[in-house]
Amino acid sequence: MSDMTTEHEAPVTGVLRRVIRESGKSLLAIQKATAVSRQSLALFMRHKRRLRSDAADALATYFGMELVPKRKGRGGA
Repeated sequence: MSDMTTEHEAPVTGVLRRVIRESGKSLLAIQKATAVSRQSLALFMRHKRRLRSDAADALATYFGMELVPKRKGRGGA
């Protein structure tokens, strides 16, 4: 599989990678808690593989993340 490193990483992908990295948890511990394979996690962290949506959902739930839309302009949503 080709290298997926891009200059401008997708916001959700970048946040997931940062949260995983900053958690200090091993990929094995994350695998056990989320059922996302350690191999998939390792490849994702090295920008070699994308995550399926169910894997991203499992990781977001595990790390207590929530996706919230940005507000546009000064008047609100």
